[in-house]
Amino acid sequence: MLIPQDEHLTHLMDVAMATLEKAKVSVDDLLEALPQARAEVVTEHYGTAFLDALERAAAEQGALADTSATASTPQKFLDTLTPNP
Repeated sequence: MLIPQDEHLTHLMDVAMATLEKAKVSVDDLLEALPQARAEVVTEHYGTAFLDALERAAAEQGALADTSATASTPQKFLDTLTPNP
């Protein structure tokens, strides 16, 4: 049974798929761009000072298993928090 919200969601998904197809953007393209987009949003929202402090605190607490993975950029730090598929 479809309810009005389902129909609206289906329409939005169809529009999104058509837009991506027209732009020749694949799901893999979106997934590849996701970490950078996430880093930009997190940096914009929290600021680099907060991310630097968070990174230092994590390193001091030994939260990063691989010390070579200690991030020098917010993106590298976020990558350490993202599980690999």
